[in-house]
Amino acid sequence: MLSPLNSWEVLVPKGGMLPPRDTTTIPLNWKLRLPPGHFVLLLPSSQQAKKGVTVLAVVIDLDYQDEISLLLHNRGKMRHASLSPSALIVNFLRLPQPCGTTKPQST
Repeated sequence: MLSPLNSWEVLVPKGGMLPPRDTTTIPLNWKLRLPPGHFVLLLPSSQQAKKGVTVLAVVIDLDYQDEISLLLHNRGKMRHASLSPSALIVNFLRLPQPCGTTKPQST
């Protein structure tokens, strides 16, 4: 169940190295149940951003029902990024949808 807070932090579950220009998936082994009219925005922590690590898939919407995984990418050209165990990796921010949902129109 979603925390009553509108934001929360995710820590690195286990350490490792992310080579330059490489991408990795970190499974979190949990699911979100969002209240109607909300979505989650994933923002890389400033600690990781300084290392060149960013989150690639950054929005979780109401319809997403699978387990949550983080897709991380090292933008660095020459340096491995160290992911220390229990370091802050990403911030989740729950927000209301500004205009509701839109559905494709049939032609």
